[in-house]
Amino acid sequence: MEGEVQLRARGVGNTLYTKVPMSTIDFGTEYTHKTVPKQFFLENRGRKPMKIMWVRQNKMDRKKKTGDAAIKNAPESAALMKRTGSISGEAKEEEQFVFSVFPDQITLNPKMGIMIEVRAYSHHIGPVTEQWECQVLIGSERKPKPAIKSSITANFITPSLQFNSPDLKFKYEWEKGVPAQPKIENLTIKNTGPLKTTLGLKIEPPFSCSVETLTLEKDA
Repeated sequence: MEGEVQLRARGVGNTLYTKVPMSTIDFGTEYTHKTVPKQFFLENRGRKPMKIMWVRQNKMDRKKKTGDAAIKNAPESAALMKRTGSISGEAKEEEQFVFSVFPDQITLNPKMGIMIEVRAYSHHIGPVTEQWECQVLIGSERKPKPAIKSSITANFITPSLQFNSPDLKFKYEWEKGVPAQPKIENLTIKNTGPLKTTLGLKIEPPFSCSVETLTLEKDA
């Protein structure tokens, strides 16, 4: 006896493909006040359009004050608004975030790929970790699903320089009939940090230096 049986299959997971794993993105050690990029290629290997959204998972506690507490803290709130432009201090809090993704939203058609850039920038020294999630909407779906969970880390430092002398002293003695000659002192600068460092020397007259810009390799 023979018969036909209809089968239906439904895939598990998603069709977003990354050649390089993005579960951990480590920028290593970098300088503050410098934008550091890392690029990743994303590809939609499915047969339906896919909307991609990168969302930061770190949430800050922004409790609103009400009643007597709001009245009591009115002067503090006014001062905060003057500094940040926001009564909740939201502008100030936003500056604390270090990592960003560009573009953070895009729609990929089937078999289409795009290069995204993860950027790191910090005003402060020390290690930082943020949790990010790449969410996708496939076809006509309305509820986004997590496709990639990324832990993004970096350690920020400032340049570490060592000078052979904390100060340079010059002494000039005038003598009648003797032409003035320049006084010269040697200054040695060593980069004791783990990163290559470029620095500028700003010296005001009557002092001068033959070199205005230096690039020092690490431990050099």
